[in-house]
Amino acid sequence: MRGLYSFPPTEESETLCDELASPKYDFNAQGGMVVESKKKMRARGVGSPNRADALVLSEYINSVAHRVWPTKKTYRSSRKYYTVSGEHAWMVT
Repeated sequence: MRGLYSFPPTEESETLCDELASPKYDFNAQGGMVVESKKKMRARGVGSPNRADALVLSEYINSVAHRVWPTKKTYRSSRKYYTVSGEHAWMVT
């Protein structure tokens, strides 16, 4: 998995790469990927992948933002014409 991503060679990048590579994964009966829980990682002696969580969540928000906050749909404008009635023209019908 480590070869699937590339970051600039810094100490923070090494920490991020280690965190991204730390959880194990498997596949369920339907073929979906199941990522190891933090509880199981802790039992193995692996620390919480905080930087990796932040990166993954930021990418997740970008990938689902169109479903969470849909853009305004443009509808055909249905024009309504109003007439002003009354002596003082404050009521619109």
